[in-house]
Amino acid sequence: MGQAENIYNCVFETFSIGLGPSSSHTVGPMVAAKHFADLVKSKVSQKKVYYKIMLYGSLAATSVGHGSINSILAGLEGLNPDTADPEYVKSLYDNYSTKDDIVLVKNNTLDSNHPNAIRLYAFLDSDKQQEILSRDYFSVGGGTVMIRQNNGKLEYMNKAIITNQKYPFKTMSEATKLCYDHDMTLYQLAKAYELQNHSASQLEAGMAKIWQVMEQSIEGGLQAEGVLPGWLKVPRRAKSIFDKLTNDAQKGLNIENQKLMAYAIAVSEQNADGQRVVTAPTNGAAGVIPAVLYAWVRQQEANDIPQAKIESGIGRFILTANIVCSIIRKYASLAGAEVGCQGEIGSASSMAAAGLTELYGGTVWQIENAAEIALEHHLGLTCDPVGGFVQIPCIERNAISARTAVAAAQLAMCSQGSHIVSLDKTILTMNETGKDMNVKYKETAMGGLAKNFVDC
Repeated sequence: MGQAENIYNCVFETFSIGLGPSSSHTVGPMVAAKHFADLVKSKVSQKKVYYKIMLYGSLAATSVGHGSINSILAGLEGLNPDTADPEYVKSLYDNYSTKDDIVLVKNNTLDSNHPNAIRLYAFLDSDKQQEILSRDYFSVGGGTVMIRQNNGKLEYMNKAIITNQKYPFKTMSEATKLCYDHDMTLYQLAKAYELQNHSASQLEAGMAKIWQVMEQSIEGGLQAEGVLPGWLKVPRRAKSIFDKLTNDAQKGLNIENQKLMAYAIAVSEQNADGQRVVTAPTNGAAGVIPAVLYAWVRQQEANDIPQAKIESGIGRFILTANIVCSIIRKYASLAGAEVGCQGEIGSASSMAAAGLTELYGGTVWQIENAAEIALEHHLGLTCDPVGGFVQIPCIERNAISARTAVAAAQLAMCSQGSHIVSLDKTILTMNETGKDMNVKYKETAMGGLAKNFVDC
């Protein structure tokens, strides 16, 4: 993979706070649309501006089920994913009076760089003859957005690479060697990078906020009932599952694995309902990391571990997971539209396994081993959302992958961290597999379960 360089992504980018159901289809488009609206405001002073929205590729194919159009409309109104009212955003398309402004260009790519493309136009007149501005945006996964500048060059809008000349790394093998040479852990390596951009208090407060939203998404999902949006009429199950498990616990049954899955389902149902969640690292995989971390926290509390020690563990988990994510971003992708669900749920499971192994007291090699095990067993996983909704098979997939993460961490702790296949090679394999994957299995709802469910 070449010589070492700085590739570390800010933890607040990886674990950004936004609205469901999809970070690349809702969070990214909202960020892009707000950026476009701000550009328009800088050019014209009149209040009334007329827009045209064109969606390409995966964004066009699953825009309704993924809430893409609502998110873009919210962004054009100046709303942010981390503060917008979920219910208001969900209402926008139904209340939008000029739906002719929305054009879906299905199964087409605007640019070979990424299939998730948006072209936005702004006009002075309702006939859309007097163009003010147009821009191309690409939602490349996890809420990260690229924009095509006037010179034709694609640049990241919101991808913050943090530099650290003392500890440059490009691969996981280089990161683990740094840790060995400097007698440090992976989370300490991550922290050294974060402190280049944030004070210690800012970092702690930011991670505490991330954890707070994760907790809220689990606990809100465990209390909510009803049916999820869309014609599939998928019923919420997290509450009924958890209620049953609570009853089973009173009978003396061991329900820890089942509770873990209930936590993941709770978040995934909140996400599917367009509620606030943490991209971890995407919304489609938002249930895995919170579930694994929440289960660990509850276990620590049951064992009367001091709160300060628990809070420290949460930070260690998040920072360790972010090292894994930074390397995956560099050599593969988090976007289902690029590499299938292996990039979303596989990455989340790998990150969670790494974070949990750190909490288990694992060495840097055991952490790397756990991350590799989890990712390896998601290779080739397709993204085939039925009806374009982030519901089937996405919700249950989060539950299963949370258990995979725990199993990977436990398996890695049974060894000394030595293994044949490295995480670096597995990430490269995921990228190659994604490139080989037919487009109908990459978040277009054209193949797999999405096709066979309708055909049957």
